[in-house]
Amino acid sequence: MSLQVAPHRGLATTTALVGAVVAAAAGERDVIVLLGDPGELVPSTDPVVVVLADDAALVTAGSTIRADHAVATVGYSAGADTRATDIAVDVEGTGFVALRHGVALPVRLALVGERHVPAALAALEVGLQLGLPPETAVAALAAVTSAESGNLETAASAHGRRLIDDGYDLTPLSTTEALKTLAEITRDSARSIAVLGELDLPAGTGPQESREEHDRIGRLVVRLNIDALIVIGQSARHIHNAAGLEGSWDGESVLVDTAEEAYDLLTDQLSERGSDTVVLVKSPFSDRLRALGATIESVSA
Repeated sequence: MSLQVAPHRGLATTTALVGAVVAAAAGERDVIVLLGDPGELVPSTDPVVVVLADDAALVTAGSTIRADHAVATVGYSAGADTRATDIAVDVEGTGFVALRHGVALPVRLALVGERHVPAALAALEVGLQLGLPPETAVAALAAVTSAESGNLETAASAHGRRLIDDGYDLTPLSTTEALKTLAEITRDSARSIAVLGELDLPAGTGPQESREEHDRIGRLVVRLNIDALIVIGQSARHIHNAAGLEGSWDGESVLVDTAEEAYDLLTDQLSERGSDTVVLVKSPFSDRLRALGATIESVSA
């Protein structure tokens, strides 16, 4: 039995979710999951093939793997064999309803963020294709309790504090997703702090386009009503500047030069008002800020 995974977001997380149901099924069939660019696939005999229905190119690629075109599709579109609805994200994880051939299956993940839903859908479909009872497949998904390092990875304390490390991908799309997740899980329940750094932009991006991308993120922080913003580095200053120009925002933005300054500032803020606070760290310096997990645990409530 072999498992080949082309992820939508996060190889390790996708592999963990799919691997959990494969292990529960204890099957012998090969499994191929295509949620992103498949690259080179190893030929396989009679594999279970699951592809993302929302990407026509992947559906086409999946259908070429099997001569009988027996490919299962997952995603958000109405034509998917298994699709996700009623997605809800909170500080403890992500829930959704999987609709499969008219049957609704409630799914609860211990992973925070809607970005994990396509992988969970694919894993669920793999389990069902391998003959698992629906409740067993759902339980296998719920048992996956940790994401890969830096992929909306969380650390929490008993005082309602939580650190979300999302430094593995610093693109504008990923940053937008992470900020929306932060806003959703803290709405009316906790204070939100975003720690952001320079965005990862395509090679050849010019100064004007770079400024516009950073500016857009700063304004998004305001529109999402994030309570506080810390920006690290002069190369990311346009995030700070854009947020400060939004007069309707009640939050506060601070620009610092180093991760050490950001760490000290956050430690002070948590000391002053540490309980019920969620900190999102999305910066090239995320690895140097992971010690905040210990700070979140130790600062007095």
